[in-house]
Amino acid sequence: MVVLNAQEESPTRTSLEIEVPGDEVEKAWKEVTRAYAKRAALPGFRKGHAPESVVRKRFADEIRSDVLEHLLPGALSAAVEEKKLSVLGRPHIDALNWDPPGPIRFTAKLDLKPPIELGEYRGLPVQDVDAEPTEEEVARVIQRFREQHAEFHPVEGRSAAAGDYAVADVAGTFIEILEPGQNPRTFRDEKVTLEVGHPDSMAEINDALRGASTGETRRFRKTFPDDFPNEEFKGKTVDYELTLAALKEKKVPELDDDLAKQVAEGETAESLRQKVQEGLRHEKEAERRRSFRRSILDQLLAQTPVAAPEVLVESEIAGALRDYARYLANNRVDPKEADWDKLREDSRDGAVRRVQEYLLIDEIARREGIEVNDTELEAEFKRAAARRGADPAELREQMSKGDGLEALRDEMRLARAIDLLISQARVLPSGSGIGKRDTGNEGTTP
Repeated sequence: MVVLNAQEESPTRTSLEIEVPGDEVEKAWKEVTRAYAKRAALPGFRKGHAPESVVRKRFADEIRSDVLEHLLPGALSAAVEEKKLSVLGRPHIDALNWDPPGPIRFTAKLDLKPPIELGEYRGLPVQDVDAEPTEEEVARVIQRFREQHAEFHPVEGRSAAAGDYAVADVAGTFIEILEPGQNPRTFRDEKVTLEVGHPDSMAEINDALRGASTGETRRFRKTFPDDFPNEEFKGKTVDYELTLAALKEKKVPELDDDLAKQVAEGETAESLRQKVQEGLRHEKEAERRRSFRRSILDQLLAQTPVAAPEVLVESEIAGALRDYARYLANNRVDPKEADWDKLREDSRDGAVRRVQEYLLIDEIARREGIEVNDTELEAEFKRAAARRGADPAELREQMSKGDGLEALRDEMRLARAIDLLISQARVLPSGSGIGKRDTGNEGTTP
């Protein structure tokens, strides 16, 4: 193998002009031809006894294909090793010239991992984030539990007031210019539950409900603006008829042991409160870590330009679009309704950022010698299977098809690099702000 020419098209793409010498090609040509001759069954000859000249003529295309398949990968691999290139994805073979059995010349276009000139990445300043839940945050979660177990009791002897829940029949007639014999468009929704005075309800409906008594009908007219999001009502005028069928008030229970048992079996009011605190603390600690990660990577990318190879960006975009297609399918939305060209364009910036982050973290992991051995990988795989409630054998087979186990190993490796960056960061007090490169000694390591 000889590299005739190497041309750098960009920091992330190069092309190599490679030649496989004639003597190597001729040797491979003869070996492949002999292999065909041994198993060839041609008219007029016993199997395996046809002359090689006849075999070469009869199987010329097949022999040519096998020789290329045998020689090109090895030649390309040797050229990449000689030039010490870090290749991403599959090479594209172009401009193949070969007059069998003479030398083979071809051009390989390669996507490359870009060189990264890292500055200092240890001890970067990050602003602290409080991970301790506040009483207000705990109270909000407890309130959700109380709301989920609220009871609705009939209201008697008074009219509807703000905060009540009205069960109403709502009918409407569109006010339009009609052709002779044409009937007006109407609609009717029965037994609709509405909270009286709720800010998300139409103001006219809230006004009609306030002070109404059960069985009473109230009427009003509503003209919708030209920019109303619902096409059916945009710019239209509707005469409404609202009948209050029933009125209820919401009774929210206090947090006690009985409510705690309804929320989670075996819990008391105090133990439930403690679990809420623990859950919130876990969420806030995770957000604290994400905040540190964002801050560190923002600083590193600001001081270290990282080129994003197009092959990786396109792979990220494709993954994002596949995820969105699954989201549409799960929500029973026809994918044809989506503007895929715009979605592709809108997802590019995020894809570029993810590729830059990956390359940066990967380089730090390489410099630090961070690796994940088979024992560690197996332990994490078993934990992943347990989290998913999946059969380990089935999950292993599924992951092996898409090189998923190696992807898991890489994910663990990068996570350890992030752990290192966070553990070495200087945590500044909340609200202190982060300068370009603060060199003081305040703060603590997380």
